[in-house]
Amino acid sequence: MPAADLPARGERTAPTFDDKKPRELARYFEDLEYLFTKFQVIDPAEMKKAAIRYLDIDTADLWKTAPEYGDARKTYNQFKVAIHGLYPGSTGDRRYTIKDLELLVSDTAQAGLSSSNDLGDYYQQFLSISQYLIIHNRLSTQEQSRLFRRGFNPELNTRVDRRLEVKYPDHHPDDPFDLAVIREAASFVLLGSTADLAIARTQGQAQATTGNPTTGDPTTVKLEQLAVAVTTLSETVKAFAVNQQGSPGPSGRPRPSGGQAAGQSAGNATQSGGGMLQACNFCGNPNHFIRNCEVVEEYIRTGKCRRDIAGKVVLPTGAFVPSEIRGTWLRERVDEWHRRNPGQAASAQMLFEL
Repeated sequence: MPAADLPARGERTAPTFDDKKPRELARYFEDLEYLFTKFQVIDPAEMKKAAIRYLDIDTADLWKTAPEYGDARKTYNQFKVAIHGLYPGSTGDRRYTIKDLELLVSDTAQAGLSSSNDLGDYYQQFLSISQYLIIHNRLSTQEQSRLFRRGFNPELNTRVDRRLEVKYPDHHPDDPFDLAVIREAASFVLLGSTADLAIARTQGQAQATTGNPTTGDPTTVKLEQLAVAVTTLSETVKAFAVNQQGSPGPSGRPRPSGGQAAGQSAGNATQSGGGMLQACNFCGNPNHFIRNCEVVEEYIRTGKCRRDIAGKVVLPTGAFVPSEIRGTWLRERVDEWHRRNPGQAASAQMLFEL
């Protein structure tokens, strides 16, 4: 009798099912059917009894209450459908819901992401649920990207924005980034968070520990910090070369702001004799320079801009105003950047003010 050749309960090759994990029910039946094929079990009654054989007592008693179990006219497949009906969520078409994804995002935002390991765990769970929903036409890729970022706290979101702005300067702000791009930027930011903290503490203070209990080798920590610092410096230099805005030049007069707009600024700020007008590069006032500009200080107080470590006026993200944003004075270009990127002022100022 073929059914007698099936593995006994408890054997290594015997299938198992835990009723507390209903999503595993489909796999349990797959394992059973593999054995049915291997041992040529084709009788519906024997197949039903085999399905009961490997269960614990309580679960077996529950399955036996299904009318399809004792009715010889009912097939094995009809019995299987009835059993799936006892476990909502066990069928593949409703494995995950939008609510499952939103709950994951909410829990992650509340707990916070403080390391690359945290990010990896969140990304794996989010990808599993969201891809399932996308395949079943319950979620779009744009919604996937936006929901993923809701799991970041405001500080992390701001730093990810800065990283993406530096790496993808031509990306339209209305278009969400791909999920993999966002994860890569967040991973880079979290890798550099320890180094940034150490650099900040060395400015006017004795160097303190970074508080990373998972790193035991101080040499490894220093090398990682150095790599992040070099990368950040390189990006800053590139941005400065393209978007430089000047403090006073060798003649004591301010340079015009912003790349290709420099010629326009210079043309608007010249005297009849051809020399450049001594005026503030930020607001255009001829009575002071940008370093003494009260308008700059007001913009800094409201979070619209800040000064970097070299004293240059930069955006609240720490980057220079992109060269494609034109304007006679730097103030006009800063205002235009905020018009294109609303809501960036206050959170970025809190993050980068040391």
